[in-house]
Amino acid sequence: MESGRASWWLVVPSCMAGVFLGDQLLFFLARRLGRAALARRPLRRLLPPPRQERLQAALRRRAGLVIVMARQVPGLRSPIFVASAALGLSHWRFACWDALALCVSAPVMMSLGCFGAAHLEELLGLFARVKQMVLVLLVGTLTAGLLWRAWRQRGRRRLVR
Repeated sequence: MESGRASWWLVVPSCMAGVFLGDQLLFFLARRLGRAALARRPLRRLLPPPRQERLQAALRRRAGLVIVMARQVPGLRSPIFVASAALGLSHWRFACWDALALCVSAPVMMSLGCFGAAHLEELLGLFARVKQMVLVLLVGTLTAGLLWRAWRQRGRRRLVR
């Protein structure tokens, strides 16, 4: 430990272990609930029965790809992991693919976080400039759309006369 900072080599593995254990807990709870987990309100909306069938088919064909991709998409990770357990994916298969995906995503995300913390002022300035550009683009697009609409309506009125 140097000047109040934790060592990268201690932080990354401990964070990865915590995330992995959380994923396993989620998987075991969903396995215990079974398909009833998919019938509860938030998951029922995200994964109605037709989607559940497609997901189950995808898990049979390419479970690894589904688990790896779900880990990378915020908001889909937990529902896909719950569905994987409820739809019968083996725990060992899930754990292996989850660990493999975690070995890639955790160091990348933590590196981005460290970089962002080290360059916070620069990033805030960049975000402010991007926000201004997006605002100008939105106003310009809206104005162009309104002008286009008015021009087309004017042309239609001429045809009606």
